[in-house]
Amino acid sequence: MILVTGATGLLGGHLIYDLLQKHEKVAALKRPSASLDTLREIFSFYTKDPDQLLDRIEWRTGDLLDKESIVKALDGIDCVINCAAIVSYQKKDRDRMITNNVEGTRNLAEAIRTKRQETEDKRRKTAELRLIHISSISALGDGPGNSTKFLIDEETPRDPNRKHNGYSISKYESEKVLTDLGLEAIILNPGIILGPGQWFKGSSQLFEKAWQGLKYYPYGGTGYVDVRDLTAIIDQVSGVGSPSIAECRGQRRGPRLRGDDNSSMEPSSISSLQSAVFSLPSSVPRSSSSSPDLLPRSVRYCVVGANVRFRDFFNMVTDEYGRPNPTIFAGKFMTQIAWRADTLRARLAGRNPLLTRETAEASQHISYYSSAKICNTLNFQFRPIENTIDWIATLYKTGRR
Repeated sequence: MILVTGATGLLGGHLIYDLLQKHEKVAALKRPSASLDTLREIFSFYTKDPDQLLDRIEWRTGDLLDKESIVKALDGIDCVINCAAIVSYQKKDRDRMITNNVEGTRNLAEAIRTKRQETEDKRRKTAELRLIHISSISALGDGPGNSTKFLIDEETPRDPNRKHNGYSISKYESEKVLTDLGLEAIILNPGIILGPGQWFKGSSQLFEKAWQGLKYYPYGGTGYVDVRDLTAIIDQVSGVGSPSIAECRGQRRGPRLRGDDNSSMEPSSISSLQSAVFSLPSSVPRSSSSSPDLLPRSVRYCVVGANVRFRDFFNMVTDEYGRPNPTIFAGKFMTQIAWRADTLRARLAGRNPLLTRETAEASQHISYYSSAKICNTLNFQFRPIENTIDWIATLYKTGRR
């Protein structure tokens, strides 16, 4: 059985839906006080009966900061998919985020090692408990300057002289924990994950802000990945060999959103946006896959479907809404003023600032990535980003009617 941590977040919700199309049951870790509202909302994008899917989740109570609860939660588990992490660019959250993300990963890794040893002692052979750790492109290395031609990959060194934000440090140090403990794991480093749900949090907030109207655009650019592509990759590398629900019932494999008529289409050319968007190459349909048993037990994959400048991303979203494109360039000086002003407004309003020093600084950098390794290993093909933006924007507009 598969156990998913971070099950009530954006990636966790879409991942569990995808897994439930292939497995009768999926285990998920949650704290006693955790709400299922976000998970129910994400399921509602796929089906009219989200509660039926929720009933098929085997909930296991635990906290990654409590190692003993994790050891207990691993009973009967073949594969752990660790999606849990605090994501924040607020100064007040920095220390807590780094500590929790790193210590949570350490506790999980030590619990897995304990469980593997227990299984080995009983069976007199190596345990098969797998770990798939979801990291981030922010844990990868650094490109030179702001080049759109340089592609960061799994082997790019990290610049020790560059100032990295708290989230980047937490994900980098979490990966280092796995290395220091010598724990075999498949590490995935996704770009900004794009998917519907949690409209006022994370990357989905970009669609909310575009709906309200955007006037400014920053200099930089980064890598993105469709949540459906990421869940498909996670499924391929999970290595759990139980018969799929789709195979047993003749259903379509892979996640499909209600009303998403393009979700099974093969990617088309980028056409007019080709100069602005770098989509990563592949020549084999998404349904092809390599056997998980042939994958290395410890390996790291960058998972980015498209590299896009921020202005071009905003333009694509506002075009979908029929809203004006942002027209005012926000350089370093303007963004420095903007984050300070928003911080002041946030304090007066009693909310977290939407723009922080860390996000303002990141908006001025161009960091592009290569996913050639995962494409070649799994014969994988990413959806074009226009397809991704179209179905997210469509669902957002539908929800506002």
